[in-house]
Amino acid sequence: GPQVVSSVMWCGLTLFLTLTALSVYLVYNNQKLRHEVMVLETKILTTVSRAENPTLVSPTQAMVTLLEPKGRKIFIDLGANCGNSYKKLRNERLINGSEWIAYLWEANPQMVHHYLNDLASKDKRVRVVANAAWVEKKKMQFFLTKGQEDITDKKKFKAHQCNPKSIYQPSGASSLFSGNGTGGAFDIKRKSRHVAGKSVEIQALDFNQWLRELKLTKDDFVVLKIDIEGAEIPVLHHLLDNGGDLACYISQFMIEWHSWMLASNDKKTLEKTKSFEKSFLAQVGARCGTQPSLRKWH
Repeated sequence: GPQVVSSVMWCGLTLFLTLTALSVYLVYNNQKLRHEVMVLETKILTTVSRAENPTLVSPTQAMVTLLEPKGRKIFIDLGANCGNSYKKLRNERLINGSEWIAYLWEANPQMVHHYLNDLASKDKRVRVVANAAWVEKKKMQFFLTKGQEDITDKKKFKAHQCNPKSIYQPSGASSLFSGNGTGGAFDIKRKSRHVAGKSVEIQALDFNQWLRELKLTKDDFVVLKIDIEGAEIPVLHHLLDNGGDLACYISQFMIEWHSWMLASNDKKTLEKTKSFEKSFLAQVGARCGTQPSLRKWH
């Protein structure tokens, strides 16, 4: 009877409002889950109204439209490897829409040749930056993955499929740091399997200067993912110490830290780099007046 219908409508609307409240938290944190919430909201509205309405818009969708950044949408990937990170975030619908621009940085010439150039030819959003991010513009030695330095056949790389769901990727542990004390600042000689192989000369760029040239504004939505095998420590120090307000334009950081990799045989250096790792987000917040989100990568 009417009471049963009323109860159903009340339960439906209560669940609907709960989902809407939940989606507020999800707006900038999990786009895939947010999409699922919107689909469920629409189903509830349709059921309660007992009418199929293809133009029905859930409050979450309206809120997303309202809060959608008015400026550019930019993804910057330092350590793009084979493009797996970009593909992963694209699959998660974080990078969703033709308006995005993705700058994929990769210093390993093997990855650029075998993977990234092909990806850029198929996806107009992708721009390949075949350089290493660093604290200044200079020629540097870049150490390729041990045992893979001379590979010319793509299928000979370990994990050559470039599966975005896997933690194993073809570039492996190629890095600006050799692990034997010859790879630049913070490079401590260590007894570890994480010692790179042969090196090639590459062009490193001052990441701060490159970022300035983008002429970012507060209206832009910028995601910065960093997985550069230890170089994140000097690069992020440089961003905070010499970048002015550049860090304030980053909406979300995604970082894989390698403090242990740089200082495994030096307790003082390890403590210093670990301290920087733990305080980084707070330092950005103190500089900018607001704290961006941080997602640990891998």
